Amino acid sequence: MPQLSGPSHCHAVTAPELRQALGVALVQAREATVAWMRLGKLAFFPMSCGAQKLAHALTPYARRAGAAFAAQRREVLLMELGLFLLLLLAWRVRVLLRRRRYFTRLRAWSSARIGQPVGRRYTSFKEGVRRRSRIVARAIPHFGFALVCLLLLRAFGALGLDSVLLPAWAPLSWLLLTPVPWIRTLLSLRSDGTGERSLQRDWLRYWVLWATFRLAAGAIAAIPFASRFLPTIALDSPAMAPMVACVAAWVHLPHDGLELGYGLVGPPLAVRAQRLADALPAFPAGILDKLALVLRFVAPSGVYAALMQGAQEGYILFGAAACLLTPYPLTGFALMYWSLCYPILVSIEALEMATASPDAVQEAAYATQVQLRYWLLHCALAAALQQLPWLLWLPFSTHAQMMLAVWLQLPYFRAASLVMLQLMPVGRALLRVTSGGAAGDTRLLAAGSDATPSGTPSKAAPGEGRHARSPRANAIYSTRLQQQPGPGTPDGHQHQE
Repeated sequence: MPQLSGPSHCHAVTAPELRQALGVALVQAREATVAWMRLGKLAFFPMSCGAQKLAHALTPYARRAGAAFAAQRREVLLMELGLFLLLLLAWRVRVLLRRRRYFTRLRAWSSARIGQPVGRRYTSFKEGVRRRSRIVARAIPHFGFALVCLLLLRAFGALGLDSVLLPAWAPLSWLLLTPVPWIRTLLSLRSDGTGERSLQRDWLRYWVLWATFRLAAGAIAAIPFASRFLPTIALDSPAMAPMVACVAAWVHLPHDGLELGYGLVGPPLAVRAQRLADALPAFPAGILDKLALVLRFVAPSGVYAALMQGAQEGYILFGAAACLLTPYPLTGFALMYWSLCYPILVSIEALEMATASPDAVQEAAYATQVQLRYWLLHCALAAALQQLPWLLWLPFSTHAQMMLAVWLQLPYFRAASLVMLQLMPVGRALLRVTSGGAAGDTRLLAAGSDATPSGTPSKAAPGEGRHARSPRANAIYSTRLQQQPGPGTPDGHQHQE
């Protein structure tokens, strides 16, 4: 074959050149690897520092817990080991029953053979007692629970477990009175059905009772020498700890005890607050009506609506601003009023709103959800202050707490709803899957205003919910056709597309 003539651009690679290229490649690879390692260290440095600080903070508590666990008696250790093994066995049996579907069959059999007969007899017995006395009929479940608690305490005393369970009563009471209701209230806000709304009203009644007790305890502690003259009960004493734990467990049972307790506290407190409000001086109604009429003709519609809404909330801002100028002892009382007393009154108003008129069910549900969100934030803030007490030593800390409480309650800002939806990890998903009160928050985040001038959310459409889908094109087209006037309308002609 003939060879092509011309200059050749290819030459043979020698061994020294190959070694030099490999050396350069290795050096560059090493430098790139070191750079990537430095970048990863820089990126994960805050996380590693946080993990180290968390480990250093938890290590003393872990050592103390391990030493306390190892210092227990042999009988207690064996009892704890047996309880752990029993729980593990119960969990494995439950998994086996659910896998074999024995649990469903067993529940159906027990309901048909035991639950339904016992329920019918209990219902007939309760109806017979109700014919004679309704008070006794409503008190039967509570007396039964008190009897069971008394028998359990007697059994613990007979077994010699009083000294073992004595340190656990106070943490158990605190756990059942605040953290567990907080979690259950948060879970009740996930949806907005009829059953969930009833559960939300029950939890709002509980927080009214909880806040009333906190308000009474704080007022007694704030008044000088009040604890010496007022009869108080030492609920934190060792003798009262089992009783408080039983009451805390009673709160979580499905009964009407919360409604009974709220009936003893809520309406009387609302009546006394209304009497006090009527006794206080107020602006004449004629002057306010004339001023509103002048503003309606002078100011634009948007400015007028904002001014009217600000006027409705102006007494809150005026009262909070006046409390900021008071000395520190009086500011403490103002903090209790704006963080506990005023939210209690608003919660009572939200609970009474649904019973006032059947047309206000949606508005009452929205107000209930707003108040529940405020109480959740209030408890979270109280827990943070309890864990970080040095915050209370900062200048004007009481004034800052009062302004924060007022800001969370002003309807214009809707701060409680916004903060809760931003803090919850599933807040964005909650906006899409809930209806009713949360629908108002969806419009608030999307458009910055409500659908109705009164600030209450409108009823959710039938398609809004967990399985809502975007409408098809022909569905929109048919909807538009349905909105057109037909042959029987005053227009008198039919639309054809």
